[in-house]
Amino acid sequence: YNEEHAALASHDSAIDCLLRQEFPLDEVELVLTGREGHIDEHVPPEWSRFGRVVRVSLHESESHYWQQKNAGRDASTGAIVAWLDSDMTPEPTWLAAIAESIEGGADVSVGPSLFRHPRFSAHSPLMLAAASVSWGFVLARCPEPAPCALLAHNVAMRRSVAVSFPFPTGDRSYQSTLLYYDLRDAGARIVYTPLQRAAHAMTFAWWIKTRHFRTGYETYDARQDSRFPRPPFPHGRVLRWAEPPVLRSAVAVRDLPHWFRFRRVVGTSRLGAIATVPLVGAMSVIARVSETAGMYASLLGRTPRSARF
Repeated sequence: YNEEHAALASHDSAIDCLLRQEFPLDEVELVLTGREGHIDEHVPPEWSRFGRVVRVSLHESESHYWQQKNAGRDASTGAIVAWLDSDMTPEPTWLAAIAESIEGGADVSVGPSLFRHPRFSAHSPLMLAAASVSWGFVLARCPEPAPCALLAHNVAMRRSVAVSFPFPTGDRSYQSTLLYYDLRDAGARIVYTPLQRAAHAMTFAWWIKTRHFRTGYETYDARQDSRFPRPPFPHGRVLRWAEPPVLRSAVAVRDLPHWFRFRRVVGTSRLGAIATVPLVGAMSVIARVSETAGMYASLLGRTPRSARF
């Protein structure tokens, strides 16, 4: 946790939720990673319920988000490695669902990512609509829940797989997508686990700017990486200015189908899903307009060089 990058919530909230898991905590090791000076050495008495607590303090040059993910894996000893960001709060079923998936034969377990806001619960219609627009793409078009991507803030792997496939350490937030392609191409069994739910802290300003504006400029920059799929689009000095709204409009068209797949894994009734459609539509428009602006910013060379988390 580097709080200047993710000041939406303290890591204490995530750990409090881990302490309420429906899973024997004496079988769990807690590994905290962060920049030098950011790791609290105080051990609250309730942390003694964990089988092991480890702190990994990294030099500033080695403490980027993806480097912290890999450092946490290296410091762990368990048969399963599960990653959770400091601004995520897992539901009580999170660890048990992960263990059941991996012990059942999965190499990688992916779960639903939700949002929580100081004024709205994670399962409120507004937060579910926002989560579907932001994270719904992880669900594939299958009769049963199946993943077509993974998110680094809510993922678990069999230890042997985690060691063989470290997170790529580039400076963009889509590195987890590249890891998914590597795992898929290697034949890893990746499953979607509905009860592996965790909620990401958010404000609407963060959601518009940090989540979706950044997605716009990073997605546009990603065309430079041959591993990142990109729809064909005619090139030319004039046509490139038409590309952002065309591509983002195509994504917006998929938001409603994503919502009706997403609502099944978070337990929303069909009637409730239909009633939430106007909210999903409104959130979709806001998000895709923000992404379009981010793509134009990239075209103009006015975006940050490194993703912020």
